[in-house]
Amino acid sequence: NAAFQVDLAGGIADRLHQTNAWLRGSMKDVMTFSRALIAGTVRTLVFFLLSLVVSGLNEAVNRLLGVRSKFLWAYLRDVLDGPVDGRSRMPARMVDVLWRVPRNSLPGGDPRPVFNPLPPPAEVSEAAERPALADRMYERLRAVDQGSSRRTTLSNIPPNRFAVGLLEIVAAEYDGSMDALLAELKASDSPLYGPLAALWKSAAGDLDLLREGIADWFDGEMSGLTALYRRQVRWVLTALALIVTLVISVDALEFGKSVLRDDALRREVVAVAN
Repeated sequence: NAAFQVDLAGGIADRLHQTNAWLRGSMKDVMTFSRALIAGTVRTLVFFLLSLVVSGLNEAVNRLLGVRSKFLWAYLRDVLDGPVDGRSRMPARMVDVLWRVPRNSLPGGDPRPVFNPLPPPAEVSEAAERPALADRMYERLRAVDQGSSRRTTLSNIPPNRFAVGLLEIVAAEYDGSMDALLAELKASDSPLYGPLAALWKSAAGDLDLLREGIADWFDGEMSGLTALYRRQVRWVLTALALIVTLVISVDALEFGKSVLRDDALRREVVAVAN
């Protein structure tokens, strides 16, 4: 009996020792996993904050320099009035976005019309020579212009509003004759002549169908312009990200190590992550 009790006690002690070792190993694994999880969370937060900084800088630059608005009006002037001496106003390269757009050194200068806080004119004044079609279009759109600078800040035109604006020009300046506008566009070799003539022919004189056709066409054009803008701005964002990284010199791994060493900081980070 005494030997049996000794063996039983020894077996229990061995089992307790094995259980204790297993618990220690499990706790070590849990701590390793927790540290890796915290380090990953910290890195995610750091890169998230960096992305916010870069996006904020990009938006600030766009607003300050009017990049989006210049893209839109460069396109409108190209399509409505034609290129300048055979050269497109559109920023087609990264150097255009980073250098020529901010300095207004695109062909023809700043493509944006001069800001005017007044509503569209009720009557068209007689003039020896009509202003450019893009400027006349702005007259029809300036009621929604919220700008306060010397140039318009309009960077988005709803397709239906563009179509209505064009029809307003026809009614006010061409006595409602679409053929008269088309003749002028053809004579000036405007790129708008082709699509507008096709839409007018397919509408067969129905102004509602013409308005819908112009709106659909302009919507497709804006989709292409948006894709071009995003493609160009992607390189600008990359440049901004490199600059921010070099200036701030954030080392996410070192920051993560400091979090692992500092219990108070680690608790704060975990609280933010949750």
